[in-house]
Amino acid sequence: MKKISILFYAVMLLFCTSAMAVRLTGALFFSTDATGAATATSWWDTLGSGEESIGSWNLYLTDKFNPTSTDFFNTGNTAATTNINYTLQSGSNTLYFFHNRKESFLQDSRYRTLNLYFDGQHINPAISAVYDRDTNTFVDATGSPSRRLNNTADVASGNLSFTTALGELVTLTAINVSFVGNIVSRHSHLPGDEVEDIRTMFALSVAVPETSSWLLFLVAGIFLYIRKQL
Repeated sequence: MKKISILFYAVMLLFCTSAMAVRLTGALFFSTDATGAATATSWWDTLGSGEESIGSWNLYLTDKFNPTSTDFFNTGNTAATTNINYTLQSGSNTLYFFHNRKESFLQDSRYRTLNLYFDGQHINPAISAVYDRDTNTFVDATGSPSRRLNNTADVASGNLSFTTALGELVTLTAINVSFVGNIVSRHSHLPGDEVEDIRTMFALSVAVPETSSWLLFLVAGIFLYIRKQL
């Protein structure tokens, strides 16, 4: 009976592990050249504690195309409230960052790079994409220097997809940037000025690996081992 219980718990653990979802935990959006190399000192991020003096403004995440203030997953301007921790679902995930438009948005560069961070790994981006404002297209960012969440120099990931430790394939499949009315402020998820805002739509697909084959082999192996011990 004890060995059967061990088998049961082992199978349940494997199913639970295979079902663990990847989390989007950070983002950075900044001006670059066509390769993704940073060209300006100002940026938007999900860290909170943004400071006007250094050009740091916030990104507010939602899954709503036209959100109200209660639809954002992150709020305010502190590390505790502005950091994101969004669990992606298997399949397609369409999300939106709303952020206040900087006066230089239309002048300083036609290119913006979006760095995305997952599962609390905030040193290097897992996905880096250069968005071309004029053609509404995007490619993988390979330029240097890129930027980390804390605005220190970094190297872009050079990838539009990555594979998690559990074998989930996460792919950036779409980016679209448009102007909207007064939805958020520079450092608040609430409207607070008359500057039009930016809606950055992006889509992430999550492909879960086929686990049935290796799981059956593993369970069969455990079962045979237990039979030999009886």
